[in-house]
Amino acid sequence: MKNITSQLLDILDHSPLATAVYKSKDLIISFASQAMLAMWHKDKSIIDQLFKDVFPDFTKQGFTTILENVWTSGITYRAVDTPAHISDGSKTTLRYFTFEYKALLNASGETYAILHTATDVTNQVLTNQKLQLHEEKLQFNNELENLTHFLSHDIKNPLSMAKIGIDFLS
Repeated sequence: MKNITSQLLDILDHSPLATAVYKSKDLIISFASQAMLAMWHKDKSIIDQLFKDVFPDFTKQGFTTILENVWTSGITYRAVDTPAHISDGSKTTLRYFTFEYKALLNASGETYAILHTATDVTNQVLTNQKLQLHEEKLQFNNELENLTHFLSHDIKNPLSMAKIGIDFLS
């Protein structure tokens, strides 16, 4: 059984999907794949440490509380395009993630672990933000063009009437 577990962890470690497993109500990090470690800017030394101790910034951002709620309730938590500040030693960067905290339940319905999977969607979110800004500018330009057209038309109308009047008087 231990060999199968070891092989499974090795497979997960090589998966491109960032994966971590937390055990106990204290949220001890029992596994983190290479992809997750790279995303977190951490190494294997965080294994068997408390999530809140390894990631005090995540605790401030509310992620520890969410994990604790998943552990207690047994209800999976999913998030899309969620901002998170990732610390890389001296530098903190804003990234966006789509992730899931899946409560793993035993036969009695009690949580025995949380499976955390995540995808960094920062490029997609930033591209969508740029696209939305571009669309807003296009909308503004269209409205400005319509306003210019209407103003031009409204100015021509009285001028045409004046020209007709002058022609009639002539």
